[in-house]
Amino acid sequence: MVGNTNQLERLRKDSRELGHYIHKLQKKGKADIAYKVAKRQTFLETAINQAELRLRG
Repeated sequence: MVGNTNQLERLRKDSRELGHYIHKLQKKGKADIAYKVAKRQTFLETAINQAELRLRG
């Protein structure tokens, strides 16, 4: 159980880092790449939420 919570925390951190990266891309005018990365972040957030629901039972 502890391993799962550590993995989830790491995934949350990865998602936050993606958010920062998306912001940087947008500031540089690379909206097309930012959009693609944002889709990946959305997928990651969905996976995190589903994993949390499974852990809670």
